[in-house]
Amino acid sequence: MKSRPNVWSLNYHEALGDARVIKEAVSLAAKYNVTVFCDRPSGFSKHTEFEDVKINRFEWKDLSLISHDDFQNFDYLTRARKVAEMEFRRLANHTENLRELRRLPSDISVLLEDPRLYREHYKSHLGKKRKRLKLEHLTAWWGLKVKAKLAPSIRKSARLSILNESLTSRHQRIAKEVKEANQAFWNLYQLKSLVFAANFLRQEFEGVPDIVHAHDIFTLPAGVVLAKQYGAKLIYDAHELETERATNVGPAGRDIVDRLERDCLDHVDALITVSDGAARFYANRYKGSFPTVVMNAPVVELTPEEAVARKLDVRSMAGLEEDVPLLVYTGGIQREHRGLDKVIEAISQLPKCHLATLGPRHARDDNWLLQHAKAKGILDRVHMFDSVPHDHVVGTIASASAAIIPIQGVSLSYQMAMPNKLFEAAAAKLPILISDLPDMRAFVEELDIGLVMDHTSADGIKSGIERFLSGDRDTWISDRTDDLLSTKYSWSAQTKNLHTLYAELLC
Repeated sequence: MKSRPNVWSLNYHEALGDARVIKEAVSLAAKYNVTVFCDRPSGFSKHTEFEDVKINRFEWKDLSLISHDDFQNFDYLTRARKVAEMEFRRLANHTENLRELRRLPSDISVLLEDPRLYREHYKSHLGKKRKRLKLEHLTAWWGLKVKAKLAPSIRKSARLSILNESLTSRHQRIAKEVKEANQAFWNLYQLKSLVFAANFLRQEFEGVPDIVHAHDIFTLPAGVVLAKQYGAKLIYDAHELETERATNVGPAGRDIVDRLERDCLDHVDALITVSDGAARFYANRYKGSFPTVVMNAPVVELTPEEAVARKLDVRSMAGLEEDVPLLVYTGGIQREHRGLDKVIEAISQLPKCHLATLGPRHARDDNWLLQHAKAKGILDRVHMFDSVPHDHVVGTIASASAAIIPIQGVSLSYQMAMPNKLFEAAAAKLPILISDLPDMRAFVEELDIGLVMDHTSADGIKSGIERFLSGDRDTWISDRTDDLLSTKYSWSAQTKNLHTLYAELLC
């Protein structure tokens, strides 16, 4: 009897924190042996299992092992090779600085106790031993970039001062270079995918993959190398329109991303994306079969009724009565292009309205939102809650008055966005106050579940909220919502698309 095929899923986030990745992996685990390789944030174990899915974590952002030799794995790069090789060489140079920095002790006084720095190390010895020890002394001295001619005539206390100054200066110089290189690394955007690949390919693997499932371009170069190495099929799961992201890379940067993705697409066997609009976009870039659409529909484990009974719903957590207007925003707080600053300003003009956020927490981003709320005098009406398991989100948010999704249409990727939060709100039967962007607007209008608002200004968002509050919540939800959610937009419907694609690849 033939064993079940092996699926290796690659993700640059931690897997359990990425709803799409873990949902797909769990669904596939019914028919395949699924292993997810993903980032390992601080506090996470290297290996674990989740609902028959093996999860192997590694620190893909670690630059300490990067060398130019790693670039040999990317022989398939043709369009992006020149820029990618230059960046990899720069990162390799940074690695040497990083290693030197780590070799320098944090407490300089420890190094100053080295007896080889002082004449006492050799002056009491004779003959060959004296010469050898004196050479050690001079080598140590020169290694610290202190002029050797000063050594014989300077007092020990003064010498310590010079050594301390020299070491501190050296340490600061290298630390500055490392900091600058790290900052430059984060500005590489999609070229960070080569670092993911270099660190991933150092892992010790068990078994052989039949299908490599690469989530986003950040794992795609690793997927290409892996699929070529093992003769596996390669799936590219494009969560975004990579060349159309709202990142500050400029025209030249977008050209690099375009070339990098096209290099990889030449080796892709099938493409998955998140919406019909994104599928049409990639159909013009990808020479294979038309992309398969797997939407970000949620899995529901905790029902709204169970959440309320167990006080796990967002209204109970915020301590608000049923008649208090409560808008909910799910997902991480991002300071740019998500419109939350405009929402804060709008709510400040609506005295009874509250906002709750549910998602990953980062102090810098939390403080940004809270500072806006404080400046507008509504700090007591903003409630921020940590993430819950992805299959609990629908139950948790269902007690809110409505969901608000004020994404700004600053790029084509955002204009075609169909994020998790959209489907979670629909599944929770929440009226959705949505930005006037094509794909999300079509979704809300098809389900007849909410309203479209002018997302470009705080006044436009305020007007949208006022329109919603002026009516009864039930007036914003249609009778046909249930049918569409179960037949077209449920996770079970998306799972069928996923399994059909896998069966076709392995037939």
